[in-house]
Amino acid sequence: MAETQQQQFSETQLVQMAQAEEASMNQKRDMLEQIISVLRESSAASEALKELQKTKGTILVDLGMGVMIEAQVKDATRCKRNFAENGFLEEDSEKTIEWIKARRDNLETQANKLRQEVAKSQQRLTDIIGILKQMESQKNKLFNVK
Repeated sequence: MAETQQQQFSETQLVQMAQAEEASMNQKRDMLEQIISVLRESSAASEALKELQKTKGTILVDLGMGVMIEAQVKDATRCKRNFAENGFLEEDSEKTIEWIKARRDNLETQANKLRQEVAKSQQRLTDIIGILKQMESQKNKLFNVK
C-alpha cells in the first residue's frame, strides 16, 4: 500500500501560503485580462479588414475620444501589419486574416490554460482558508473564546 505523507504547517505558514496563492492568482487573472483584451482587438481587426475588402469609397476612421475623419479606401486587398518594433510587413489581406486567426487560436489556448490555473488557485486558496478557519475555531474552543 502506498503511504500518504502528511505535512504539518503552522498558522503563520498557512497565512503566508494563502497570501502567496492569492498573489499568484491575481497575477494570472491580470494576464488573462490582457489576453482577452488582445483577443477583442484581434476580432475587431479581422472583421474590419474583411469589411474593408468589400468597401469602396469613403469610410470614417475612429481616432479615439470620439474624433473621426473621413478616408478613402483605394485598395483593401493588401494591408500592412507590424512585424517588428519599427517595421511593417505588407501582404495580401487574406493572408493577414489567416495570421490573425492563427494568433487568436494560440491566444485562446493560453486563455483556457490560465482559466484552469486560476480555478485551481482559487480552490487551493479556499482550502487554505478553510483550514485556517478550522484552526481558529479550535483555538476558540480550547480557550473558551466567544
